[in-house]
Amino acid sequence: MDADSSYAFNYAWSGDLQPIENCIPAALKSDLLPSIVARGSSAGHQWGVGLVDSGVAMYASKKALTKAGVRIPTGYKDAWTAAEFDDVLSKLKSAGYVKPLDVWKNIGKGEFYPYAYAPVIWSAGGDLIDRSTYKTADGALNSPAVVKAMTEFQGYFKNGYVDDNTDSNAFTAGRSALSWVGFWQYAAFKKALGDDLLVLPLPNYGKQPAGAQGSWQWTMTKGVDPDVAWKWIAFTMQADNVAAMAKANSGVPALQSVLATNDLYGPTGGLALIGEALAKGYSVARPPHPAYATISGAVAQAFQDVIDGKDPKAAMDEAVSTIDGDLKANDFYPLPG
Repeated sequence: MDADSSYAFNYAWSGDLQPIENCIPAALKSDLLPSIVARGSSAGHQWGVGLVDSGVAMYASKKALTKAGVRIPTGYKDAWTAAEFDDVLSKLKSAGYVKPLDVWKNIGKGEFYPYAYAPVIWSAGGDLIDRSTYKTADGALNSPAVVKAMTEFQGYFKNGYVDDNTDSNAFTAGRSALSWVGFWQYAAFKKALGDDLLVLPLPNYGKQPAGAQGSWQWTMTKGVDPDVAWKWIAFTMQADNVAAMAKANSGVPALQSVLATNDLYGPTGGLALIGEALAKGYSVARPPHPAYATISGAVAQAFQDVIDGKDPKAAMDEAVSTIDGDLKANDFYPLPG
């Protein structure tokens, strides 16, 4: 079964899946991106494996940044700090960009918010749940550092920096100089901006810059013959097929050997920054937990509330309350059997 890796663990906890790790040859597992293994693993087992991964970046117009006189980061190690990013937005506005930032909020508060915006939380040193116990989000999602980062995020909207992007063309039409969005927009951006396009890391909100990850993965349902199912999965995971899938949907190839020579995500590719994030641990997996649907909804609502002007501490506390309530109502999701 092909499943969104973020939700596969609820199927596993419900007893609908069987672990897949015994089917994966050592040579294949060692070639998988660490993010692919992380996205498919929970409760001591690997439940899924995928052909591609994904990522988020800050796309920028080099001409606009140069005109505004702002520093252009070269990678994750010198990403803009939160304070510096606020200054960048101010300078871009002064340079003529009325709404210099596009964060694609027009997509809405579904899974896009926890996917694309959660790096704010991770970069501040927080998380969507306490992964040491998986029994609470308190202290992880509403820590002072996270509240500070969310306050900074809210400032982009309060200060009028964010384009509503109702036509999905804020960046390509030149209304915004920066666009915070996933890998899937690269081709359109490159077509529109050509050599003027820059791919930069998201801002560093305190701990280190962070990125997103995650895609669909193959899983095995409970009643299937694992030998038969694995024959299909193993075929799709051959290097040539992984490369073909990555080319077809512009995703990050799941195999390190394929990534190394990939025209888009390899060392010299236009999205090398996203490939680096997945290979070197800057990207973070959304929590591999049966309660993820609740976590996702609570985090999405918190971001929406912050965007709408709600006190960030209150918004994060409410998200914690929702998540912790679900955890307690389900006895903290004990392993079946």
